Amino acid sequence: METIFDAKELRRSGYYKWYAPEELYKEILEKLEIVFEKMSDKVERLENDEKYFAIYVGIAEKQPVIRRIGNHLYNSFSSSSLRKAIRRVYKVKTNDEINDFMDKLKVQFFFNDSKNLHTIESKTLEDNFFVLNKQGNKQWLKKLAIR
Repeated sequence: METIFDAKELRRSGYYKWYAPEELYKEILEKLEIVFEKMSDKVERLENDEKYFAIYVGIAEKQPVIRRIGNHLYNSFSSSSLRKAIRRVYKVKTNDEINDFMDKLKVQFFFNDSKNLHTIESKTLEDNFFVLNKQGNKQWLKKLAIR
């Protein structure tokens, strides 16, 4: 699939969602001792691809949304809460191991005015279960000592 943007559009803020294939999603839940059936009604699925489940939502308020996605893809554990969560769930030590995991994911992004991003993120987290987000997931944060 190919998408074309005006270059200036790519500087916009926005929000994004990461999705894992069903098998990987269920593996994450199993590692966290979360029963899929208890959460299945709160799990968002990727539109037009029912086999991918949302695992993380984030916002890019003070930088372009595509740069924030790039931070998750290429930076270290310290600059990405998604990478930190994957590291703790899978007990991996290297960025290459995180990259191998992330290569199995899909990411979706939306351009949006930065004034609305916190509201969008809060509402999205309230309405859905994103297993690797820190916000709203106290049930597994204690197990993994994520602060």
